[in-house]
Amino acid sequence: MAIYTFSCQLCGEFTVWHKSNKGNKQETLCPTCKTVSKRVDYSHQIDPVVPSF
Repeated sequence: MAIYTFSCQLCGEFTVWHKSNKGNKQETLCPTCKTVSKRVDYSHQIDPVVPSF
């Protein structure tokens, strides 16, 4: 299973579980208002921690 975060212009961010990694997961319907919402990409904000020895 995969978990994705989406952003609705009306309701804000929400998280959705998908049973499969197949298909286009760039858009989905907001569970509250049913507006098409775009996937949020946080990968550019990840700063890997490099251990120092």
